[in-house]
Amino acid sequence: MNSPTPNKHVFTYSQQSIVASRVTIPKQAPYYDQRIRLMSKLMDENRAKVTLIAASAGFGKTTLAAEWARTHSDEVA
Repeated sequence: MNSPTPNKHVFTYSQQSIVASRVTIPKQAPYYDQRIRLMSKLMDENRAKVTLIAASAGFGKTTLAAEWARTHSDEVA
């Protein structure tokens, strides 16, 4: 009896681009309007270890998180 071959993960092109998009910080748009109050809350040293950014679609959650990640000196996830 043949032993089964191990599952090998083969990613298609679209799956590879999705994976890559999850590990890179998006570029800042030239028309970006800085949210100074929200950034100051994220930069506060007394904030919690985990921060939840919640808003409706199109309100700039990813843009805000990307701006914070670009200015943060440690690794971010």
